[in-house]
Amino acid sequence: MKTVYIKLTVLFLISIIPVASFNYFIDPYGIFNNLCMNLWYELGYEPNQHYAKMRHLINDKHSWDSYLFGASRAGKINPDLIPDGNYYNMNYSEGLPGEHLVDIKVLLEKGVPLKNVIIGLDNFSYTMRPEDHYDQMMRHPYDASDFKRYIFQIKYLYSAPRIGIINNIRSKDNNYYLINFNILGNGMQNLERVDKKIERDIERHIKGERFNKANIVPFGKELENKYMNMMDETIRDIVEIIELSKKYRFNLYFFINPTYYKYYIQDNPYHFLMLKKKLAQITNYRDFSGFNTINNNSYYYYETSHYRIIAGDLIACRMINCANIKVPEDFGVFITKENVDDHIKKQNDELIAYKTNNWSTIKE
Repeated sequence: MKTVYIKLTVLFLISIIPVASFNYFIDPYGIFNNLCMNLWYELGYEPNQHYAKMRHLINDKHSWDSYLFGASRAGKINPDLIPDGNYYNMNYSEGLPGEHLVDIKVLLEKGVPLKNVIIGLDNFSYTMRPEDHYDQMMRHPYDASDFKRYIFQIKYLYSAPRIGIINNIRSKDNNYYLINFNILGNGMQNLERVDKKIERDIERHIKGERFNKANIVPFGKELENKYMNMMDETIRDIVEIIELSKKYRFNLYFFINPTYYKYYIQDNPYHFLMLKKKLAQITNYRDFSGFNTINNNSYYYYETSHYRIIAGDLIACRMINCANIKVPEDFGVFITKENVDDHIKKQNDELIAYKTNNWSTIKE
């Protein structure tokens, strides 16, 4: 029997050592080291930006003192355009206000300078919870607790290896790269190759199949109560961030990310209007969402959910009033509790008008 146990142990080690070695040395999600951080990735493959960026800010030498938080959409905003601070783009996949709250607490605890914080909100900011990401290797957060981090790292070591990433990581010298997440730089996603391809044939891009329908599935009536409760949780997280900004005296700003109008109208925009109403009661913000000059034009989008870097520049310039870049007047309305009702009424009327004129398209 002892021989059987020994053989089983040997077989177990033989089977897991290659997996652990792959996950440690190749490190496809960037959990252990920075080796993959400046490589270029194909679409659909990316490191765990949340974990890797927090590790970078806490453990590496850097000069950042201001941070632009948000989900992947905010990754297209150039932090170098924003004055009065040395900004780092702290975007990560499906970033949520509750996660930004924890990150800010950790940065404060670790003594990382916080002069300014800008937070981009999305139409899904209240439809997910931070704990939803704990079972996702690409989105697992950086825990302040050493013990919890070690547990996650062990889990990561022995998780199913992502072999396909070998074929989807490209060196800087390769002509097939698409995205660099620039984690050791300013954190902004580099999509230079994608943008060049668009500019070579703009007509083909704006008429592309990807813009015919939104890439989402609208939620149904049965989830109404769940999302309303999560909206209240989201507002509470934002309130706590505001309280932290007052306590630790860092400047805090909010904005709402835009999406292409076909995405906007299919993702229950009436709930979104309720979030805007609640948000205005606790803070001012810029609203880039809805129907406007930019969101109605597919030229400014990679697909229906993510705006291009050229639109990210317009967002930054609306917030800081760039002298050399003209931003359409209807893009990035400044919202306060005094004008939020008029703003919501206008957006609601626009939704009714659109659905009245495009009912057959919406039903498809």
